[in-house]
Amino acid sequence: MNILVVGLGSIGKKHVEAIFKICHSANVYALRSNINSDVIENVTNLYSLSEINFVLDFVIISNVSAFHEKSILEMCS
Repeated sequence: MNILVVGLGSIGKKHVEAIFKICHSANVYALRSNINSDVIENVTNLYSLSEINFVLDFVIISNVSAFHEKSILEMCS
């Protein structure tokens, strides 16, 4: 299962923890805005949607609420 998390702040990290409790074999990717972002164990940092060359099973939008609409529209295009 391939899962993308957009925004990996405190809420995003809670989602990642929950994912791994449910499915230990999940492939979790985080769309990050900063190349110097923290590395989280078992989470692959991505810095552009163009890096996604595989099928995503679902996306979790967990960035700042003001950016949710923009993120959703980017996922749909």
